[in-house]
Amino acid sequence: MRHSSPMRFPKVRLVVSALLLAVWLGYLLFLVVGSRDPIVLSRPQLAEAELCVLATIDEAGQARATQILWPEHDSRDASALTLDLRTPIAEIKYYRGPGVYLLPLTRDDGAYVVTPIPNLPGNAPIGQRLIYPASPETSAQLRRIKRGED
Repeated sequence: MRHSSPMRFPKVRLVVSALLLAVWLGYLLFLVVGSRDPIVLSRPQLAEAELCVLATIDEAGQARATQILWPEHDSRDASALTLDLRTPIAEIKYYRGPGVYLLPLTRDDGAYVVTPIPNLPGNAPIGQRLIYPASPETSAQLRRIKRGED
């Protein structure tokens, strides 16, 4: 006759429960890391903008347009646009160092400036200027906004 320990089944349940807890906590950590600091394009800012460009921003904070994204059939040469960020680069939200950014622009005094957030309830602080790191996610958001989706 076999004698099994009366504590064997509770120990197995404890191990299985601990493993499930570890898997669950790992999944939650994955969600937190994957959704940290998401970039969300401002629809009101884009609605106010005359055009959106891809621009390269260098170490000195100087922007140079490389491609006009919107309006789609704009015949202007992107490299001929004069860009003026009007705000110290370190104070612009979503600036993460030199690189390629999506800039919503408005013409002001002969130069194109980053379009400020308009005065609407629930928006970011009035006048704040947002630029967006160029990525597949921001490009997809811009396409959806231009098509009127979401």
